[in-house]
Amino acid sequence: MYSVKQAANFYTDRGREASVAGATPHQLVKIMFDELESVLGALVHLNSPELRERRVAAANRAVTILYGLSSTLDFERGGRIAEDLQAIYDYAIRRIQAGISGTADEGVFAEVAGLIGEIAGAWTEIRQ
Repeated sequence: MYSVKQAANFYTDRGREASVAGATPHQLVKIMFDELESVLGALVHLNSPELRERRVAAANRAVTILYGLSSTLDFERGGRIAEDLQAIYDYAIRRIQAGISGTADEGVFAEVAGLIGEIAGAWTEIRQ
């Protein structure tokens, strides 16, 4: 199983290295959610045929972040909540893949963005 820091490294770039290096595990997951929400927001708007390459790249990035979030789940301590989150992340990955392959309707990325937005919002509230 990957650590939270290893999962965050899947998507960090040089502009974020400083904030990731000093972050707590909770903050690292928040950073991952923020990036995922940003990528999903882009996917909603990258819907013209000439933007297909960018859309596929964004979808791949979203899936990578979802795998990273999955790797941070602690099934021993998290129990049912961790299992439910894993199921949601798996569902989101399947929906993103369906959206890219053209087997889902145009609202698929907005659907996933809404679902992840609720989880990200709840994660933010945990520490407040």
